[in-house]
Amino acid sequence: MPSPSVRVLDSAAQTGRALVRDLNGARRVSIAVAFAKPSAWQAIDLRAWCSGERSLRLVVGTDFEITDLDVLRDLGARPNAECKVMHRAPASTAAFHPKLYLIEREESVVAFIGSSNLTLGGLRANV
Repeated sequence: MPSPSVRVLDSAAQTGRALVRDLNGARRVSIAVAFAKPSAWQAIDLRAWCSGERSLRLVVGTDFEITDLDVLRDLGARPNAECKVMHRAPASTAAFHPKLYLIEREESVVAFIGSSNLTLGGLRANV
């Protein structure tokens, strides 16, 4: 097993480019984010990516009322995609706020952990 390595990415643009690069040749990606928008397809088109033998698992929050349901409709209609929504419990003040991308390849796993939501800003413009 290869030894783990850590790389710090200092901008959304670097994160978006690295995600696109690491998805090349991947067989599965699991994503957990606080929110998602269709604008993300401009940076990384997961609709096109999850075809053939590749599969996608997405868990997205609605606590901030930013998630666009079109993302769930677009991805959820694909046979190789599984989408779930996390809702805040009615009496809770806790919010679902992760930003995790887990890319599984034949010989390795790549994890992106940081502040990039599944949006164009999160994958191209934010710092």
